[in-house]
Amino acid sequence: MLLKPACRQTGLLNILNLSLRFNPLKVHFSLTVYSVALKCNASSIILAHNHPSENLTPSEADKRLTAKLKKAGEYLDITILDHIIISKDGYFSFTDEMQM
Repeated sequence: MLLKPACRQTGLLNILNLSLRFNPLKVHFSLTVYSVALKCNASSIILAHNHPSENLTPSEADKRLTAKLKKAGEYLDITILDHIIISKDGYFSFTDEMQM
């Protein structure tokens, strides 16, 4: 989710479609996420994806991706507000669990 100042939603970026085409830990994935955010004039982002396994525990790859995108956002003045993992039984929020 892309947000403008005052947290008004400006657009959605379908991460599922991106992950089918890109390796999330590669540079071009980060560039794609932030190029859309910049085009939408977003000041912040909320990342979200599902875990088909229904395990809501973030993987090491999830943690690395969050850290990588957060660091990239700092250079662009685009804040990642949260990274949410969802399943049919609930969700995991990096922000709620103080892992942002």
